Amino acid sequence: MNFYKKEDRKKIELINKGMGTSHRTKPYDLKKPEDVICYTEMITAEYMDMKSYLCWLQDVMELYDDSLEYFHPDIWINLGSGEDESEYSEASYILTEVDSVFVELVNKAEQRCYDAWKYVFESNFIETHQHFFDEVMSIDLEIFDRIFEETILEIVNVEYQYNVIKSAKAFAKILKERILSITQL
Repeated sequence: MNFYKKEDRKKIELINKGMGTSHRTKPYDLKKPEDVICYTEMITAEYMDMKSYLCWLQDVMELYDDSLEYFHPDIWINLGSGEDESEYSEASYILTEVDSVFVELVNKAEQRCYDAWKYVFESNFIETHQHFFDEVMSIDLEIFDRIFEETILEIVNVEYQYNVIKSAKAFAKILKERILSITQL
């Protein structure tokens, strides 16, 4: 697992000291349940943040497209053709480019989130399960993919938290509900 370069760690330590923050400066040891918890919380919160930003961006893109269609139909009908070089077309192009970048960020964050949660179940640390689910949850890893995908689809309905622990707990709650719905069949 990649972590910060030595120079960056020193800068982060200075920021922590000067601003009173507590950004992590050492790698996670995934043989320790407390590190698995912290790592999973951070990865999950990052994914949920990125997913929220992408949804908001796509809402803005749709609203902007509607505005162009309504207020500037001449520009709207020529979007993407290269015939219009107005600021409106440029804004549409830039939004599309930013969207592509965020789709990539979300995909990468989702993969890390998947890996982290799969590890939670593979590692079988009782402390980790208790932290996220208030009980030990067992799952056949063969159906984990399906449960994770269902959780991902449902996560868009969760109110944005902007809090690492609350985001991870919200994700874990949905994951637990999905597990229980499948294992009780």
